[in-house]
Amino acid sequence: MYNPAEGWTSSKRLYFLQDDFFRIVDYSFLLNVFDAAVVLGVSFPAIFMASKISRPPLRNLSLLLSSFLLVHGLYHLAAALAIFDALSSLSSLSDAVVEPAGWALLFVFMVYYSRRGG
Repeated sequence: MYNPAEGWTSSKRLYFLQDDFFRIVDYSFLLNVFDAAVVLGVSFPAIFMASKISRPPLRNLSLLLSSFLLVHGLYHLAAALAIFDALSSLSSLSDAVVEPAGWALLFVFMVYYSRRGG
């Protein structure tokens, strides 16, 4: 938005009409919910299909990658829910526990792929 006194400012809030008053929702909440829905929606079929693979190296690679997708989706879900006051502790949990767990799974996938995948 352009304010003549301040110049261009970024409006990072959406206003939803709910029960005769406006409720403020950040864009980050909407983006994290969308990311969580997409990534979690992809991870569950990927885990199911990976469990049906008969070759162990390929099955393990697929399970590691889909496990990373699951943890990454949980990270986005926790980050989205952390904007609410009652769940604000999820912000530190998602940054301190869930995100490093996802990176660790991705690192294990990389090491396993370099040894067994190709």
